Amino acid sequence: MTVFARRLRARLDHLKMSRAKLSDLTGFHESTLKKLAEGGSASLQQPARFLALCRALQVTPAQLLGFEPLPRDVSGRSDLRDQAVDAVLAAVDGLDEGRLRFAAELLDLLHQHRETFRR
Repeated sequence: MTVFARRLRARLDHLKMSRAKLSDLTGFHESTLKKLAEGGSASLQQPARFLALCRALQVTPAQLLGFEPLPRDVSGRSDLRDQAVDAVLAAVDGLDEGRLRFAAELLDLLHQHRETFRR
């Protein structure tokens, strides 16, 4: 699952918002939101709709895309997954394209391996 998908789902959960409500607020079809939340590819080429998605989820584009941490909840704690993602992003900052691609492939393999033990 992509960082974007994890963050989309996390914000929906945090805000206790359904995909139907998010669809009403943003103009995205529920099926498109489902694809996005599951990590599938769907077009986000219309900046106004993407910004509407960010507004509805109460995040900045950089937060939703994984370049900045998500807002903290009222208890002051942030999602541990997001903290881990932020740590990985900091660790790979400055890598050349080849090493960055290798790191991404390695993280994908580690994620797939971890998921097999959860089933």
